[in-house]
Amino acid sequence: MKSETESVSTSGLESKAIEEQLERILTHQLFKSSPRCQYLLRYIIEHSLRGNPEPLKERILGIEVFARRADYDTSTDHVVRAAAAEVRKKLAQYYQEPGHEAELRIQIRTGSYTPEFKQPAEMLVQAPPEPPEELPVDVSAAPQPVPRKRRAALIGAAAVVCLLAVLLLFVSQWIHRKSSTGVQAPPQTQVERFWGPLLQAQGKIVICVAAPQTTAAGVGSQFALEHTFALAHLTGFLGQQNRDFDLRASDFTSSADLDQGPSILIGEFGEKKSWVLNSIERRRFYFGGTPGKGLVWIEDRKDPAAREWVVDNALPASSQKQDYVIVDRLADTGGGRPGLAVAGLSELGTIGGLNCLMDAKCVNMILTNAPKDWASMNIEAVLAVKTLNGNLAPQELVAADFAPPKVTISPK
Repeated sequence: MKSETESVSTSGLESKAIEEQLERILTHQLFKSSPRCQYLLRYIIEHSLRGNPEPLKERILGIEVFARRADYDTSTDHVVRAAAAEVRKKLAQYYQEPGHEAELRIQIRTGSYTPEFKQPAEMLVQAPPEPPEELPVDVSAAPQPVPRKRRAALIGAAAVVCLLAVLLLFVSQWIHRKSSTGVQAPPQTQVERFWGPLLQAQGKIVICVAAPQTTAAGVGSQFALEHTFALAHLTGFLGQQNRDFDLRASDFTSSADLDQGPSILIGEFGEKKSWVLNSIERRRFYFGGTPGKGLVWIEDRKDPAAREWVVDNALPASSQKQDYVIVDRLADTGGGRPGLAVAGLSELGTIGGLNCLMDAKCVNMILTNAPKDWASMNIEAVLAVKTLNGNLAPQELVAADFAPPKVTISPK
């Protein structure tokens, strides 16, 4: 009889068994409530099952799973490490629940993004899992025994940390009580100020997503996975801001749903109308042309004869090098309900525009010539989204408009 679980490599274990256990875990409530944990765990496991010899790196996961730019700063953006710590915590909670003792065990090694697969021990109660860490650490060297004198010093330091934790808890509760009785301070970063109307509004945010449009030339289908990652990036951002949201398909969303609170409408110019197209139909920037039949473009109501922002969506997806996207943030769509619309000429533009709004450099670019009171105004912008060897490149601002929210347009 073995005293602990027995580690098994993917070569000695049927991939099907691992895939079945992965689906079992991902459909559990612990992971269903966290899309970013679902995407990260699935990516790590599928990378391992494909037999990739190279270990996953933080930057690769940031780019592939969380749609970060290739040059993003991993020392300040901890999205991968924080999500990995959350995945480890949820896995530990899953295997602690009764009924999972005899299941194949999936773990993510601490300090890396390499999965381990273990068979349960025979006739034994499962050993308690390792406590989850907040951020993974480098474990390139084997741990060394701690001398007694140093151990005593560490215990003393731990006591100080505990006292500080209690003090921080007290201070945070005091700040919460103060903020609940007065006006809360405005967001500090430009990204948070841009999102301010939606983050501060009452009610759950409805995220309404139109199905990606696929033209006769197949434009759009090339970017289906990037579209999923962009949505994961968005939901992860809202989760970090402690905002509740409801993700819905445009075909199953009614005007009554959008009247409940703030809304985020996502889609692209296609033959089929969607809420995102309805929402910007009478705004300054809108679409022209016929999707799937040649040239399509973004019109400027102030210069309707101009044809500067044009894409030929009859070309194959591999030939698409640039797209354009409309970003439309309404401080109020009526009744105190702010809204945001992100609509590209094709799916490429939609993905680039959505990722832009959670990137400090890109938001600052939109606000280059913004008036001082822009945070309370309606904001329209047109961005150029480029591709290089099939990868999204940084966006370029081609037009922007700021106006007081005296007249707003709700979807009809």
